[in-house]
Amino acid sequence: MGVVGWWLLPITLFHFVPLIFSALSWRQLISASSPSAITLIWIRWIRDSINSLLPVAGIGGDIASVRLAHLQGVPGPQAAASMVVDTTIGVATQLIFVMSGVGLLLMRSTERSALLLAWIVLIGTGVFFVLIAAFVLFQHRGLFVGFANLARRLVAEKWLSAFAASASAIDDAVAQHTAAGGRFCALPFCGLSDGPLGQVKFGW
Repeated sequence: MGVVGWWLLPITLFHFVPLIFSALSWRQLISASSPSAITLIWIRWIRDSINSLLPVAGIGGDIASVRLAHLQGVPGPQAAASMVVDTTIGVATQLIFVMSGVGLLLMRSTERSALLLAWIVLIGTGVFFVLIAAFVLFQHRGLFVGFANLARRLVAEKWLSAFAASASAIDDAVAQHTAAGGRFCALPFCGLSDGPLGQVKFGW
């Protein structure tokens, strides 16, 4: 507080900007049965809070938001599929954020250490891109059905009945979302609220 002073207040309030755009982007994916924008902003707030504050590997909030959306009337497969696509877009836009950072680094410095760092980041970005592409490919090859089949070997059938019954429906909904490429252009900032805007930390 001694260093930042009262600037801490607007910096904190700025978090509402990416949060709101994230919620509105997600709403585009579940528009057929979407709750109100205020409700989805509230769910998105809970999602971010769980992922940030609890030791849930960054996905506990996503699972909770699917459950909350379902309680608000969104069909379970639709809620799960929208979250998978929303998360995929958010992760993919990180590549834009990283590439922009590399470009700015090279514009400001041509030192050997900067070039080395840029190459390391670019290699990591390439690996990241391959992983994202593989994840999208698996989504079109029955990702959740595959999970259900794998889980059958590890978990009692009675615990899997509900998930196994909806796994195919989730895969179909994910495929429908990604097939409707034009809808992504309607997403505010094309999901960038999970990327550059969502990652602004003001040097913290």
